[in-house]
Parts: sequence; structure tokens; C-alpha cells
Amino acid sequence: MSPSTKELIQNAALRLFDERGVAATSIAQIRAEVGISNGSFFHAYKTRDDLCADIYLLALKDYHAALVANLPRTAQDGIAALITAHLEWVVTSGPLARFLFEHARPEWLDSIRAEQAGENAKLAEQLATWRAPLTKAGALHPMSEMMFFAQLIGPAQVFCRAWLSGRNAEDPRTHARALIDNACRVLILTPDQ
Repeated sequence: MSPSTKELIQNAALRLFDERGVAATSIAQIRAEVGISNGSFFHAYKTRDDLCADIYLLALKDYHAALVANLPRTAQDGIAALITAHLEWVVTSGPLARFLFEHARPEWLDSIRAEQAGENAKLAEQLATWRAPLTKAGALHPMSEMMFFAQLIGPAQVFCRAWLSGRNAEDPRTHARALIDNACRVLILTPDQ
């Protein structure tokens, strides 16, 4: 199955955005990279912001899917799986991760706020479904979804953003064990449940 014009545009734009930056990449450069006419581009996307919004949603969906793909039932294993999945996705998704975490701009997101909220709500629901029995059993501290996610992913995100931006060349996965141990100390009430 061959990729659609939209997919070709997204892939080329993501590559150029990653190499040159979003602001420095023109529609003409994207069209030249794909080998399409002005009309073909504007048939697929009305504006560059619409293209950016589409890439953002693509990245968000891919990231969320990676997080919950292999979620074990126990608190400790689940926390380890979530942090590991976050680190792995950031490192192996490169340009997509950089776009999601480094390039996103509010003006692109205005048109997709409802879809973005829906994707975030789906992830929150999946995490809540996993957490609920563990919290009820006393394995996890009770807290809001936002606080849980901040405690879980926040520290790992510091390493990931430094790596994505080039401020630190060290692979963030090298800190996985310490990040998991720290998250377990903060989030777990009773180990091994």
C-alpha cells in the first residue's frame, strides 16, 4: 500500500522541520521535497499550521500508544514499563518526539484542541483503569491523574528534553533504573502489588 499525499507531506515536513526548524521551513521546500504541485499541497492542507497540527496529533497518538502498549498489572512493573516506554519512544522516535516535545506551538493547536483533549482523555482513562485496582489495594498512593503522570514522567522528561534539544548528548535511557526507583518511592505505598 503506497502512502497517501498527506503522509508523504507529513514525512517530508517532519524531516525538514527536524533539520532546519519549523519556522525556517517553507511550504515550497516541503512541496519540492515531496515533488508535488502547489495545488496538491493546498488540497491536502489549507495552511502550514494545519499540517503542523496533523503532525502533532500523529506524534501524540503514537506516543500514547507506546506508553500503554505493554502495561503489566503490578504497580512496580507498571511504573517501570511506563517510564521505559517513555524513554524508548523519545529516543527511537527522534524527529517525531522532537516535534511533540520541542516544536509544538499554541497557534497550531487551537484548531485541534478537542482532538488533543480527546487523546489525552483516552490516555488518562487507560492509566486510571490500570491504577484503580492498585490504588484500592493500597499499592499506589491515591492522587489525581495529572499528579500521577507528573510524578511518573516529569523527571524522565527533564532528561529527554535536554537530549532532544542537544543540550545533553547522553542517552536518557541510561538513567532508566534511577528514574524507575525514584518514581516507585514516590508513587508506591506497598511494593510488589
